[in-house]
Formats: sequence, C-alpha cells, structure tokens
Amino acid sequence: GGQVEPEWMQRVATTRTSRLPNGMQVVSEKTFGMSATVGVFVNAGSVYENARTNGVAHFLEHMAFKGTRRRTQRQIEVEVENMGATINAFTSREQTAFVAHALKDRVRDVLDIVADLLQHSVLTERAVEYERQVILQENDEVNAKSEEYVFDLLHDLAFRGSSLGYTILGPVDNIRGLRREDLVDYIKTHYTGDRMTLVGVGAVEHEDLVRTAEDLFTHIEPVSPHTASDEAPEWSGSMVRVPDPAMDVTHLVVAMEGLRGAHPDLFALNIANMMMGNWDRQVGAGNTTSPLCEAMAEGELGHQLSSFNSVYRTTGMIGVYAIAHSEKADRVVEEIFRQFHYLATEVSDEDILRAKEKFKAVSLMQCDGTTPTCEEIGRQMLVYGRRMSPAEMLLRTDAIQPDDVRRVARACLTHQPPAVVAMGNLDHVPSYDRFLQLSGVQPSTV
Repeated sequence: GGQVEPEWMQRVATTRTSRLPNGMQVVSEKTFGMSATVGVFVNAGSVYENARTNGVAHFLEHMAFKGTRRRTQRQIEVEVENMGATINAFTSREQTAFVAHALKDRVRDVLDIVADLLQHSVLTERAVEYERQVILQENDEVNAKSEEYVFDLLHDLAFRGSSLGYTILGPVDNIRGLRREDLVDYIKTHYTGDRMTLVGVGAVEHEDLVRTAEDLFTHIEPVSPHTASDEAPEWSGSMVRVPDPAMDVTHLVVAMEGLRGAHPDLFALNIANMMMGNWDRQVGAGNTTSPLCEAMAEGELGHQLSSFNSVYRTTGMIGVYAIAHSEKADRVVEEIFRQFHYLATEVSDEDILRAKEKFKAVSLMQCDGTTPTCEEIGRQMLVYGRRMSPAEMLLRTDAIQPDDVRRVARACLTHQPPAVVAMGNLDHVPSYDRFLQLSGVQPSTV
C-alpha cells in the first residue's frame, strides 16, 4: 500500500522510443559505462513461415555473415575483431536478432556492419550450398539432444496445424530444397520497417542512434505484405510416444496451454511456474518448497526435472520436463499432476509470497548488463509492443495476491487436456486416458 519506491527505482535508465519514416522503431536506454549493446530485432522466425518455406529465417541468419556487396566474409570478421567488438545472431520461433557489443565510440561502426548484413548480403550460390551442409549437420545435432528433440515434438503436437508447431531449422527436405530465390524473397517480405526494432543500451545517445539508423537503414521497405496472425493457435491436447527400448530412462514432458505474453495473468502464472521448481539428482538440493521436486528426490524417481513457461505473442505453454527411471515413470506422472493440483488448491500464502520474492530476484538478475537488457527489450517489443521496465515488473509482481496464483493455476493446470511427449523406455508410461483422468478431464469429451 504505502510503500516508498526503493532508491534504485529512481535511478533506473529512462527508455526513449522513436519511429523512423520507414516504420522501424528505435529504442534506447542510456546507462553509465564505456560500452553499449545495439541489436536489430526482426519479427521473422519459423512462426511467420509456411510448410514450404519453414527453415528459411534460420537459413538466412546463417547466410548473413557470408559476405555483403561491400565486405567479404573475411573483411567482416577482421573488422569486428579489430574493433574488439562482438556480433551475434540468433533465430527463435518468433524473432531473428543481430546483436552487437562495442565500445561507445564504435557504436556507429558496428551498426554499419549490422545494417550491411541485413540489407546487402550477397547470398552466393556457393555460400548457400556450403551453409546447407552446415545446417543439415546442426539438425542432426539438435535431434540427437533428447531435450531439444522432445520440445520440437511437443510444439508440433500442441500447436498442430499452426506455424508455431514448426521447428526453427525446418524439416530436412526444406533444408535440402530451399533456393537462393526463397531467401531473397523472404528478405523482401519480412525484413521490413514495420517488423524491425533497433535497440541500444549502455553508452548511447538516443538522438545519435536515431540519426545513425536513418543514415544506415535506407533500403528497408516500410511495410511487409505478410501480416502475422494475431489469433492464438488451437491447442491440441494429445500424446506422442517415441519408443526406444535401448534407453534405460523415460523422457517425459507434460504441458498445458499457457498464456500469451501480454496476458494480465502472466506474472501470476510465472510464480506458479517458479513453484514447480527444478531438480537435478547430481546437484542434490532443488526447490525445497516444491512437493514434486521433493517426491523426485525422496522417491529416487529419476535423474532430473525442470519446469518451463514458454511465452509467445499469441499463446503460451507451461509444464514439466522430467527424465525418469523407466520403471518409475508412472509414479512421476502421478506426482506431476499432484503438483498441478497442489498449486491450484493447497499451496500456502507463505510459499507464494516466498516465490514472489524469488521471482523478483531472478527477473532483476537476468537484466544485469547491457546485452541481456538489450535482448530483453527486443523480446518485449515483440510481445508487448513496448518496453516494460524492471520497476514496472516489480510493481506488477508485488500486486499479485496468493489467490491470483491459485486461480491462474486452477485455470491453466487443471481440467485441461495436456500435450504429452514420452520417449525412451515406455513400459511404465500410462495411456493418454490416464493423463486426462489425472487432469480432471473426462476422456470422452476430448
């Protein structure tokens, strides 16, 4: 009620936002220091693709550093190296980002390279063929990692029939079949001003950043012909089994439909997610307030457990990923649903308040440094369309009452059809009807 703002809140960097004539947004937060992180975030990722082009956004991110009209690949590398700067790129389901960290007097130079990569990549046939092999190899590596493979299957299952179900890398046939024209076309239609945000954090002056952007991003078309659907994909509760009798463990992921990024209840759901906890047998102690982690430890039910709350622009998914001893997989399933019901009904006010404090600490620590802050702002512009400051995040968290957490847990975690992926030794994994029963759904209604 009558809380005074903590002193640090009054010292928080102010966020400034401008929009260029080509539609591109420029967002900056000036903090003290010698360096800055600048990033260009493009609303381009697998969610904006179709069955034929799935994988093209990721392919393009690979091609970016292969040379532009003004610079060869080697020149790009040497120039960045000589500045003592770094440039990284990544593709998620909803975004492609190019993020650079440099000393403050090098911000313009490093942005010149980023703008060059985004607008003038040459995309030679030879480079396309070379990167195709690299991506096929990367695809093998991703599929060999059980956790990544299981989560790709989970998206495909839960968001079936929607582009959110696509993988970031795309199917092998697409990686083999994408042509240079597909890449050129995707740049024209998706690297457009209305989909781009330039973010600068650290030793940056907003006016300088805007002027630099106006000078450098001259070839960006203002509007994309492809608009992203704002409709949430239909949730599809069902189960996929991937038997692998050679494994002596069961990889199990149980997910429920979550909330979209801008949903007013998202913070309450984040706290519920935090209370599911994480546990690893090798590390020992996990989350002491989570009955699920306690059951995993005391019952020696498996190797590890992690909870997740994946948030997208139009929807979300919350759940638990566990690596169980295969003969105890059915017990793990029971304990997961027991935890869901516990959060919806029995969890104490004290435990919720403790989780709130932990959530605030984790949120603040994630924004330590110019690069994490820059990436966080890029994500927020996609999800909220604006910057949500750390101060606002804390105030929103403080406003959550214990009843809010139980209410949101009840809505999301109970009486809903789960999406389930089970991989490995499946002898003790129950039927999908049992999952429905544990969730409180009548099997006949699905």
